[in-house]
Amino acid sequence: MEDPKQQAKELAWQLVDSTHPDTRGGFIRLFGLRELYEYGLSNATQNPERDEHGRRVLAQLISSGPYRRFSFPEDTLEKLEQLKPKVGNFAHVVEHVMDAISLSLRYHKPIKITPILIVGEPGIGKSYFSHQLADSLGVPLRRVAMDNLQIGASLAGSASMYSNSETGTVFKVLTQEDHISPIIILDEIDKANDNFTYGDPISPLHNLLEPESAKLFEDASCNLRIDASHVIWIATANYIDKIPATIRSRFDIFEIRSCGDEERLCILKGICEELAGEYPGVEFEQELLGKLRERTPREQNQMLRRALSRASRFGESRVTLAHLEQATTERQWPTGARSIGFKRLGG
Repeated sequence: MEDPKQQAKELAWQLVDSTHPDTRGGFIRLFGLRELYEYGLSNATQNPERDEHGRRVLAQLISSGPYRRFSFPEDTLEKLEQLKPKVGNFAHVVEHVMDAISLSLRYHKPIKITPILIVGEPGIGKSYFSHQLADSLGVPLRRVAMDNLQIGASLAGSASMYSNSETGTVFKVLTQEDHISPIIILDEIDKANDNFTYGDPISPLHNLLEPESAKLFEDASCNLRIDASHVIWIATANYIDKIPATIRSRFDIFEIRSCGDEERLCILKGICEELAGEYPGVEFEQELLGKLRERTPREQNQMLRRALSRASRFGESRVTLAHLEQATTERQWPTGARSIGFKRLGG
């Protein structure tokens, strides 16, 4: 049987002969070759399950290489300017991101932006905004549900002592994608404190949200140091007082008020544009949009998708109020749930 240490050595040094991008051309190093070589040796344990995990990770690292893009397209600021009216009450958050992007573009350096905490009532469009921002920047997006019991492992991997050890979101998005600044959404971070059954679920954030320590980030499942200091962090919360002060202090905090009528209309049109891009040929009638105008962005998105699904069922591309009424009135609403206010057709 081939010596796993020798196999790891041969795999690791394949990178030495590869052609690396010029760092002045918009690329930055995610990890070093020496560190990768040492990782390959340290994970040759003679334990078949652990060795297989190590080989998979090593093969992925060799395939993707040690460099990642840090640059943004020249029209990024223009796209962000166009995004502001679409997200209405999040415009000041967009302005904050535009400042950081401007600095990055002007001096041709990776973006440096303090983690963003968005606080507001449920349903105002926090998740919608985050997805729109990622599209405008052209960077990968990952979401971590902070009410998950295994938040720590989801973020920073599970301990390598376990045979089913897996790398976490941070390691995966940085090694599998091509940009050094993905957006990672910490969704409902205020609910993380409810999950102390398995220890402190958000302890990895103390290091990940600090640029200096994030430069030397090590996933619990993979003892390879990578530079996670350029990740764009966006946390959402309904109640800021439930977030520990040590975590809260690491964020720039933006309180989002409820949408006004015009802002809801802009968001509604933006959702329609997004759905039309996702499903070519789809159109939404004005009567339907008028009915949804006063809904929260979350409700708008849910109802438009419900109506679109019903229209598709009948082979129609024009989505109407009738489609939404048909799909909605057939639902069984639990006691106390909010009806959307439609009468049953024919009733």
